[in-house]
Amino acid sequence: GLIELCWGCISLVGMPVVGLMMATSWSLPFYVLALMSLLSTVWVGADTFTLPHPPPLTRDASAVAAPAPAATAAAAAAGGGRADDHDDEHPSIELLPVSAEESDHSLQQSCAAGWVSILTTKRTLIIIFINFVSCFCMDLTFISFGHFWIELYGFGLLELAAVTTVVGVADIAGEVIILTVMPRTSPASFCTFSLLLSAVAFATFPVARASVVLAAVAWFVAVLGFECTAVSLMTVVSRTRVLVQEPPVAAGGASTALPFKAALRPRSGLLPSASACFNGIGRCSGTALGPFVWAQFGVEGFSLLPALFSLAAFFLSLAFLDVDAAD
Repeated sequence: GLIELCWGCISLVGMPVVGLMMATSWSLPFYVLALMSLLSTVWVGADTFTLPHPPPLTRDASAVAAPAPAATAAAAAAGGGRADDHDDEHPSIELLPVSAEESDHSLQQSCAAGWVSILTTKRTLIIIFINFVSCFCMDLTFISFGHFWIELYGFGLLELAAVTTVVGVADIAGEVIILTVMPRTSPASFCTFSLLLSAVAFATFPVARASVVLAAVAWFVAVLGFECTAVSLMTVVSRTRVLVQEPPVAAGGASTALPFKAALRPRSGLLPSASACFNGIGRCSGTALGPFVWAQFGVEGFSLLPALFSLAAFFLSLAFLDVDAAD
């Protein structure tokens, strides 16, 4: 929530300040942003060197196949004990050391199996598609935000800086709605409604250009719908498990005295990573295509394409509802 509010404040405060700096010197905000990025890099780097080192890699012995009884008896005899010696009153989880090679190989296999699971499951496919569509549509329109106001209404830099406050207000309003409304409903249903809201907002741009006020309202609703979609989809992602079939072999594919058990195991970090990946693809695609769409088709193409994509994502997101209880 704090990160999202900071994002809203960037639009509410940062963009108008950039506009004011550009009115003084076109290159000034770029120098300021470069300096701030350098300071942030130094700050993060300093924290990285002061963080404690992680503990050695281990794995739960329960994830390893039990050795044969004969091997267990031989090991017990060598140690002077009995094969069935154990403490019933104080059971513990034995942690076995994991070599760097074994860890790297296991991670590669787990990631590959995770992507296969994500790309072959309807629910996860819908999630990454909606991630792509929401970012693609918003960036396709937002890259032409300046063209919209300058070419249709003759705005200068100061007016453009002022109208960007609409984006910041929409971001913060979205956070308030998310905090107050989404807890009362399911995140999947909230995401579905938000996609419909975005589609309607994009579709109204040709009509809303009749006046500055209507255009500002259309932009407000579009940004609001995107914000609500993005944040609610994060919740849906966090509640969706990806089960990965782990291979029943040890590192390098060789058999060992303690081979891994073959099992379906949840991997919580794979779907967020895949979602972030498709977020980036959507943003890059929308940013690259946006100027062409505006130059060739104007407001109509700038409005119709994201509206159709958002509407398609809306109908696909209805598949969330029949599995929402399993989240």
